[in-house]
Amino acid sequence: MKFFLIFLSMSIISLYLLADENNNNENNIEYKMKAVFVFNFTKYIQWPDNDTSETFEIAIIGNSNIINPLKEIAKNKLINKKKIKIISCKDIQDINIPHILFISTSEKKNLDKILQKVKNKNILTISDSKEFANKGVTINFVIVKGKIKFEINTHAIESTGLQISSQLLKLAILVQEKGEQSND
Repeated sequence: MKFFLIFLSMSIISLYLLADENNNNENNIEYKMKAVFVFNFTKYIQWPDNDTSETFEIAIIGNSNIINPLKEIAKNKLINKKKIKIISCKDIQDINIPHILFISTSEKKNLDKILQKVKNKNILTISDSKEFANKGVTINFVIVKGKIKFEINTHAIESTGLQISSQLLKLAILVQEKGEQSND
């Protein structure tokens, strides 16, 4: 419970810091909150020690409103003592090997190809599209009773070679295989 309150507090504080007073519509707030979650996920996921990259890369494939909030975070924050680089990918060929790949809803028809391209790589895939966790995306945002929650596909995280904190798993809706959920 203490972990949850700390995680929630960090998210709310970060969201407040990102708030754009001139443009506070509901969709922008939702994506600012999701960007804060993405940033906070990195505190509870461990990438391999052999990562020698100079920047922490977050790539977004397709059209998503999360790009600008992530760019705002990247201006002032570090991940694993590295500057954050936000990369916009228009198609599958643009995907290199980022630390995080956010797959937008607009890529639904290409999801299988995208997941095949990043398969068995140290890439955390994140999305906010219905059923994407069931199809192999590692973390997927969902709205439950008007609140942003997230699913974690336990099989997908194992295939990345990344280590995820048990504390983060406790907060997630766990998706094991083809839609089986193990907790809320």
